[in-house]
Amino acid sequence: MKPKKHASILSLLLTAVLILTSPVMNVFAEEPEANSPADADTQLSAQMVRQSNRANGLVGFEDEYSLQNPDEMISVIVEFAHQPASLVEAIAAASGEAAPADHATLTALAEQDRTDFYAALEGVNYTVAYEYDAAMNGLSITLPQSCIEDIASLDCIFAVYPNETYENVTMPDNLPDINGNGAPATYSVGDDFVEGMADSREYLGIEELGFTGAGITVGVIDTGIDYHHPDLADTFSSVLPSGEQPSSDELLEGKFIGRNYIDNGNAANDPMDDHGHGTHVSGTIGARAANTSGISAKGIAPETTLVSYKAINSANSCQLDDIVAAMSDAVNDGCEIISMSLGWSSATDATHGTNLALNSLALQHPEVLFVVCAGNNGSDSYTLWSPGTSPLALTVANARIPSANRLLTLNRDGVESKIRLIRSDWEDTISEQDGKFVIEHALTPDDNGNYKMVFLPTLDGSDIGTGTEEEFDAFITPENAAQYEGALFILKRGQSFDYTVFRMLERVGKGAILVLNTEERQDDFEGISWWQGYFNSYAPIFTLDHVAAQTLSEGLVPGESYAFSFTQAEGLHSSAAADIGCYPAGDTSIGPVSNSYDLKPDIAAPGTAVVSTVYKDYNGESEDYEMAYTTMNGTSMATPHVSAIAALLKEKNSGLNALELKSLLVNTANPSAFDNQISRLAVGAGMVNPAAALQQIDDLVTVTAKNAHAFSNNEELDPTVQTPTISMDFVPKGTAALRETEVTVTNKSGSAHNYTITLENQTHTSEHQSTSATPADGIFTLSTNTISVPAGSTASFTLTANLSADAAVGSYETTVTLTEGDKKLIAPAMVYVYELLPIREEPVNMDYTFIHNAVLSSGEHKQLENFSQYGSDRTLFQFQFADPTISTWQPLLYTSSEEFLGIIDGFYRDSWGNWNWYYNDTIGSWYAPCDMDENGNIIQTGEYGPIPEGAYKLGLQLTKPGVASKTVLFTDLYIDNTLPEFSLASQKEWEGKKEGENIIFTGTIFDKGTEQMQAQGINSAINERIFGVTTSQKDNVVVLRIGENDYRAQIQDDGSFSVTLPESELGKTATVYYGDHFLPQGSEGRPDYFYDGFDPENLSYTVQLDEENDLVPFMNCFGYRAANMDQFQIKLTLEGETPDKPVDPDKPVDPDKPVDPDKPGSSDKPGSSNKPGSGNSNNNQNPSKGDSISTGDDSALTFYVAILTASLCGIVLCLFYMAKKRRHN
Repeated sequence: MKPKKHASILSLLLTAVLILTSPVMNVFAEEPEANSPADADTQLSAQMVRQSNRANGLVGFEDEYSLQNPDEMISVIVEFAHQPASLVEAIAAASGEAAPADHATLTALAEQDRTDFYAALEGVNYTVAYEYDAAMNGLSITLPQSCIEDIASLDCIFAVYPNETYENVTMPDNLPDINGNGAPATYSVGDDFVEGMADSREYLGIEELGFTGAGITVGVIDTGIDYHHPDLADTFSSVLPSGEQPSSDELLEGKFIGRNYIDNGNAANDPMDDHGHGTHVSGTIGARAANTSGISAKGIAPETTLVSYKAINSANSCQLDDIVAAMSDAVNDGCEIISMSLGWSSATDATHGTNLALNSLALQHPEVLFVVCAGNNGSDSYTLWSPGTSPLALTVANARIPSANRLLTLNRDGVESKIRLIRSDWEDTISEQDGKFVIEHALTPDDNGNYKMVFLPTLDGSDIGTGTEEEFDAFITPENAAQYEGALFILKRGQSFDYTVFRMLERVGKGAILVLNTEERQDDFEGISWWQGYFNSYAPIFTLDHVAAQTLSEGLVPGESYAFSFTQAEGLHSSAAADIGCYPAGDTSIGPVSNSYDLKPDIAAPGTAVVSTVYKDYNGESEDYEMAYTTMNGTSMATPHVSAIAALLKEKNSGLNALELKSLLVNTANPSAFDNQISRLAVGAGMVNPAAALQQIDDLVTVTAKNAHAFSNNEELDPTVQTPTISMDFVPKGTAALRETEVTVTNKSGSAHNYTITLENQTHTSEHQSTSATPADGIFTLSTNTISVPAGSTASFTLTANLSADAAVGSYETTVTLTEGDKKLIAPAMVYVYELLPIREEPVNMDYTFIHNAVLSSGEHKQLENFSQYGSDRTLFQFQFADPTISTWQPLLYTSSEEFLGIIDGFYRDSWGNWNWYYNDTIGSWYAPCDMDENGNIIQTGEYGPIPEGAYKLGLQLTKPGVASKTVLFTDLYIDNTLPEFSLASQKEWEGKKEGENIIFTGTIFDKGTEQMQAQGINSAINERIFGVTTSQKDNVVVLRIGENDYRAQIQDDGSFSVTLPESELGKTATVYYGDHFLPQGSEGRPDYFYDGFDPENLSYTVQLDEENDLVPFMNCFGYRAANMDQFQIKLTLEGETPDKPVDPDKPVDPDKPVDPDKPGSSDKPGSSNKPGSGNSNNNQNPSKGDSISTGDDSALTFYVAILTASLCGIVLCLFYMAKKRRHN
C-alpha cells in the first residue's frame, strides 16, 4: 500500500454525522418481484441501516480521531460493501421489497468482500480484534494510520470508522456528599440489618405476582459479574441461553458465566467484575438472597438465569468494538432479553454506532428485546444517551419512589414536624413499639420511651450552629459527652453533612442529625431531601424545610435539650411530586431524541438509592461477602428493574417477541404515579406496572403507532417503525401544521375487545422544563371515540395534532387511553415545536469558567509528568454554560493580542446545561496549529506540539446544530519551561548564620515568568479565589530535605528567602528542592497522592476545607505542585567554615505517577505520542554543577555536553571501522 498523505481535518460541524453506521443495498441486473410490506415494527430500522441512507468512506475521523501520524497504529471498524445476507433480507421484507438475490448469493457476496479485503492487506502489519457477521458485515482491526485512506477506497469497503473509546460509560452512580463538599462515606453492612431491593420489591408488589423469572435468561452487558457472590452464584446455567451445549473453553467452573472482552489478564470465558456496576445491575435482576453472613439481596426476578458480557473495564471505560461484539454474542448465544445500563452521553441523536448494531440485530432477531438506560445527564432536554435513542430499544428513565417509613413525625409537647430521613447506618432500622416509632441503635430513649434533641449553638450561643468543628468542640466536652450520647442534634444547613456526622460520632459515639434548611437554600431543598441509602459507620440524617423549621424551633433555646418522640412513620416521597409519590430523579436524561424529536424515554422504573450486590472487594479488600453490597443511583439501576420484569412476562408467555414485550410494558404503565406536571419526555408512559402487564398477557392486546420521525430530519426517509410511544413529527416555530398518525390496536387473543378511546392530560412542556408541564387542551383529536378489535385481528384510528402558527416551542403531549371495563391501555403521544435560536450573546457564566492554574510547563524540568489531571503540563478546567442549548465546545489558543493559533487537547462534546462541571486534563500545554474560516470552521494545519513559552489567552468555540458557532475568550494562560534563578547569599558555599539555637540560611529565588505574569496581571484562579493570593515571587518554593526532615523557606515578594534549621542539622548534606509557580490544585475529595507535607513526586501541603465552597464548585481539597522543579545537594556549614564542594550524585529514577482514583476511566493526557508528555517517561533533571550555587537556563551547558558526546561517538565509530578493516585484510 502507498503511504497515506496527511488527511485534512473535517469541519467540526461534521461531528454530528454518524460515528458508525451500516450497509448499502447493491444493485442487481434483474430485480425479483416485490413482496408486500412486512409488519411495520421493523420498517424504520430498515431505513436506518440501509447504506444508501448513510455516509460512506472515512466517517468520523476528525478531532481526537483525526489521522495525523502515518506510522502510528490505530484501531478502526471496517464495514464491507455487502451487508449480511439475513440483514439484506430483513431490510427488504420490512420495506415491502424483494431481496435482490437469493440467500446463497448474498452470503457469497459478503464473504467475497472479506476475502478481497484480506488480500489487499498483504504486507501490512495488522491485528483483527473481531469479525462481525450480524450487526454488520465487517471487522474491528488495528493497523497503521497510513493505510486508512487506502482501505476506505477499496471496492469491497463501504466505510471505515474510528473505534471510539468512551470513559465513564456507566457514569458511576454512587452518592457523593449531599452537600457537595467532602468525600462520600464508605459503604458496608452489619448483621441482618437490611434486605437489598426490599423497597423496589414492595413498591412494585413483586411478592404477589407469582412469577420469578424461572427458565428465562437475561444477558447483561456491563462491567462483569462477581459469580462467586452468594446471592448470584446459582444464577448461571451449564448450557447456552439457546439450549445448546457450550464448548469446554466457554465453561468456567462447569457453568456458562459469560464472555470477557477486556484485556485484564482473565480468560475470554471469565467476566469477573472488577468495578462493581455490573454486579449491582445483575443483583437487581436476579439476586437470590442466599448470603447468610449479613445483608442479602433479592432481585426482581430471583430465579432468572444470568449471562454476563464484560465489555467495560475496571476504569469504567469501553471501546465501541467491544460493545458491538458483546451485543452480537448475546444475540447469537440465545439471549432474548439484553440489559444495557450504559451509553454514549455525547451521542444524543439516533445515529451512533451502538444504535446501528442494535437496529441491525433487532431487525434480524425480532424476538430479542434490548432494554437500555436513558442516561444520567440531567434535567435539560436532548440529553438521552445512545443507544437508548434507538426506536427499537426499550428506554428506561429513573424515578424516585416513596421510601417506606422514612417520613417521620417528630412530636415535642404536641408540636409536630414531619422530618425526612435521607441517610442512615445499616443498623438504624425503624419499627413501631407501643404506639411510637423507634430508631434502633442510633437514638437512646429515656425511661418514658422519649428521645432527646438539642439545638447545637453557635460559638456565642446566640443562634443555632451549622455543625463546625469549633461548635462541636465548644459544646461537647469530655465531661458532658455522656449526656448527649444517642441524642438528635439539630443544626442549620451550611456544612458538609458527612463531616457533621463524623464530628458528632467522634464526640458522643452515637446519635442523629436534623438539618434545618435555610431560606437562602430553600430552592434546592428537594435536591437533598430524598432517601439516599445506607452507609457504614454513619448516623441518621434528617432534613426539614425552612418554613417548618421555623415552627419547630420557635421558642426553643440553642444549647438546651428537649424531649420528643416519633408518633408516625410514612413513605417519603418528593414534596415536588404533589403527594403523588413518584418523581423523576434529578439526573435522569430527558427527551426528545436530538434532531429527530422522537418521544423517549419509553417508561420509568425505580432507580434511586437501590441497594444491591457488588463484587467482594468493592468496599475494600475482604475475605468474605459480608460487605459486598452498596447503594447506587441512576438509570443504570432503573434499567435492570425493567429487564427483570420483562423476564417475568416471558416466564408467563415465552412466545412474546420484543415489540409485544415492549408494548405490554408501555401500554400498562402507570402515568398516575406522577403528577400531571411531569412531561412524558422525563418518564415516558409512566411507572412500570408489572401486575398490569402480566394481566394484559391474558388479552394480548397492544397499542402501537408509526413513529412520525424516529431517525433523522432527512425528508427522503420514510420512517415507519412501530412503537408503543407515539411520535408525531416536529414542526418549525411559526408554522401552522396538522399532523396525523394512525394508531394500531393489535388483538392476538381468542376473543374480540371493545374499547372507549379518550385523550388524557393534554399538556405543553417548554424546553428544559420537564417537570413544569402546563395544560394545553384542544391540540389533539381522535377520529373515533370507540373501537372494536376482532379476535386475532387489528383495528386502527387516527390521532390528529392541530398546531397554530403561534404554538410555543416545546412538546405538546397527551396520553391516548383505551378503556374496557376496569382495564386500560395507554400510549403517550407527542408533537414537537422547535426553533433554531442563535447561541446567546453571553453563553458562558464567566464567574464559574476558569482553569485552576494559569501557568503550565512543557519543559524538561516540569515537576510532575504524566500525573493524571495534576501534572505540571496540564490543569483542570471548570465551566458553566449560561446557554443550555450548546451542544459542543472546543478549547482554543490565542496570542495575548487575541490572534487565533489553534486548538488545545482534543475535542469534547456534550449537553451540559446549567451545571458546573470540570473536565480532567482538558487544558494542557500542547496544541495543534489551525486556521479558522469566516464561517467558524476550524482547519487543522499542523500536528500537536508543545505551546512555546509566553503569555496566551484561552477561548471556547461553542456550537449547536443549525446555527453559527460562537467564540468566547475566558482566561489567560502562561507557559513557563524555565527554572527560576536560584542563588545563595554566598557564592561558593552555603553558610548559615547562627541565631540562638537555630541556623538561618538565606538566598534568592527569582522567576522571570512570574515577573512577566505580574506585569500582565495574570493570576491563578484557585490561589486567588480560595486563598486570596495573586501572582508574586512568593509562588516559588524552596525546601531543604535532611534525612527525613523537610524545611521550607519563607520567600518574600522580591524572591529573597530564609530557611531556619536547628543547629543539630549543621554539617549534614541537604537536598535542596527549588521550583516556580508552586500553586494549589483542586480536587473533589482527597486523593491518596495529596500529601500533608512536602513530596516532590506528589502534591504537597494539602489544605482540606470543611466549609461549603461556592467559589470553586465541587472542590474542597487543594494540594500544591510546581510548574518546574529541580534539586541539588550541598553540605551545610556555619559562616566562616570551609565546606566540602557541593555533592552532585545521580538522581534516582522517579516512579510512575498514580492515576486519579476519584475518576474511574481517567487517563493521562495527551493520549498519543504526537502530543508532549505521552507515555510514561520520567523527568530526571541534573542538579547544577560547579562551585557557584546559581541555577537557571542550562542550555549552553547542554549544548557543550551534546558536542562532546557526538565527538566521542565519532571517535568510537572510527576506531571500530579501522579495526574491522584490519580484520578483513
